[in-house]
Amino acid sequence: MKKFGLSTLVLAVIPFILLGAFVSFLLFQDLRNVAGTEFPPVEEIVFERIVIQSESETQHHLFLVDIRNDGPDPVTIAQVQVDEAYWYFTMTPEDKVLGRLQSGTIEIPYHWTEGDAYNITLLTASGVTFSHEISVAVESPPMSVQYFSFFALLGFYVGIVPIMIGLAWYPSLRRLTVSSWNFILFLTVGLLVFLGVETVVEGIEMSGGEMVAETFHPAVLFFIILVSTFLLLQVFTERGRISSGARSESGGGLTLAYMVALGIGLHNLGEGLAIGTAYNTGEISLGATLVIGFALHNTTEGLAIISPLARQSFNFKQLVKHLILLGVVAGAPTIVGAWLGGFAPSLLWGIIFMAIGAGAIFQVVYSITAQIFSRTENPINLFNFTNFAGLMLGFGVMFGTALLV
Repeated sequence: MKKFGLSTLVLAVIPFILLGAFVSFLLFQDLRNVAGTEFPPVEEIVFERIVIQSESETQHHLFLVDIRNDGPDPVTIAQVQVDEAYWYFTMTPEDKVLGRLQSGTIEIPYHWTEGDAYNITLLTASGVTFSHEISVAVESPPMSVQYFSFFALLGFYVGIVPIMIGLAWYPSLRRLTVSSWNFILFLTVGLLVFLGVETVVEGIEMSGGEMVAETFHPAVLFFIILVSTFLLLQVFTERGRISSGARSESGGGLTLAYMVALGIGLHNLGEGLAIGTAYNTGEISLGATLVIGFALHNTTEGLAIISPLARQSFNFKQLVKHLILLGVVAGAPTIVGAWLGGFAPSLLWGIIFMAIGAGAIFQVVYSITAQIFSRTENPINLFNFTNFAGLMLGFGVMFGTALLV
């Protein structure tokens, strides 16, 4: 095999130089001018976020509208309408021109009424209009200790408390026979597969939202991150297995439990985003419903976390330590998600977190399945009615609790 020397490096770089020169040449060509005919500019504006502020000692009633240019051409914001009435506004950048993918913030002083609906329309210099409806006007949560603590409490109720309750099934799982343990492991696979598919569906729905730029190709980005997360976690799993040699059953089960907790935690970060965004946009009833529904839904996640530990023994101190850490790993991301959704809701970040969560969950499903089949001399014996019932029960439990969300 030839050594990788300087001459090889130069030969590898030459195509990149040629490509850069060719792209530079194209950039200086007027590709829009075909036979002397110029086409009108293509303009696209995406409303990424709207912050509603009320009057105080330092500020007046305002709509703060974050927008992004999602088209190939520069866009100039010429006028703004609120409910079809032209309104005074200021904008950052001050020249009111947005280049490709550039974002800006429009400040509209407007004395809004809580609970009313408003329609904001932007008119570009070329006469194209873009509109967004505020279905329920309510003040956006300010960055204060009160709201910071409130969203942390919501995340604690939804994430940590129900998962800790689910972990309380550990003593009963310790009494299971081998066949019963396989039943629980298949039930765990059912829980996680449902959770993973649910995350994929939510990610696809978010990818098709109006408040995310199509230029980012959100659906493609979602699946790329999902697959990349799965493969990256699998690489770390294999490296850890090889470096540690023949890992003991206890160590392997504990590692798998933490992997399950991590995958569920990344999923729960998305749940926190949903709750925080609901409160941020004034959908208080929806936010309260999500808190109750997710709390019941997440209790079953505690069972999925401790299933790999059902055949292992710990002293009391170790057990308490690991159960607390597992609960924090799986539940604490819900608090972070609630903060992000409450103070800085972004569909793009939601899509990214959902993709990471889905990839982690499916990698955990793969690891659990591999563990099940590695512990029996005859894998065919695993395909029996008891294990099938466990898998279906996992689907059924998650579906039943999902109906409450």
